[in-house]
Amino acid sequence: MKKTMTKKKTNLTEKSTTGLRDSLFEVLDGLRNGTVDTQSANSMAKISTQILQTAKLELEYKKMQNRQGRTKAIGSTFVK
Repeated sequence: MKKTMTKKKTNLTEKSTTGLRDSLFEVLDGLRNGTVDTQSANSMAKISTQILQTAKLELEYKKMQNRQGRTKAIGSTFVK
């Protein structure tokens, strides 16, 4: 007997600053209409801060590479 699997629809966040911004506004709307609790919103804010700090670090590293004319990672796994 064959099993049929149904696809679950998930609301994945687009992995971009636009996707992050959209998700944050959804959480803000959820806070206002009572569908998101403050603990969940706080968690989302902390995660968002970490994502943005990582992106900022990557941009700073790329700027430094461009200034120095190098593409070597200094003992790390940054991508070119």
